[in-house]
Amino acid sequence: MKIPAKHDGKIYSVLDVKQDKDGSYLQIMNGTLDDMSPYVVIDGKVYHARLHRKCENCYERFWLPLNETLKEFTHDWRVIDLRPMRS
Repeated sequence: MKIPAKHDGKIYSVLDVKQDKDGSYLQIMNGTLDDMSPYVVIDGKVYHARLHRKCENCYERFWLPLNETLKEFTHDWRVIDLRPMRS
């Protein structure tokens, strides 16, 4: 199920792949569906960003499911979570 990368007024957990002296890691922060992050968590599942070229200068950006939960997706990654703590 493809989801358009348009801001729907909700805040999601977005994941970026970053690099430092220790190697690659996932950075998790709050964001929206129109952010340029490569991954987003929607309804507990991780989705990845896709870009479809519609014409020479126009693109459609959308999200496709990876069929993994956040826990499953991040189990082999070093993770830095920048989301505010929830009480």
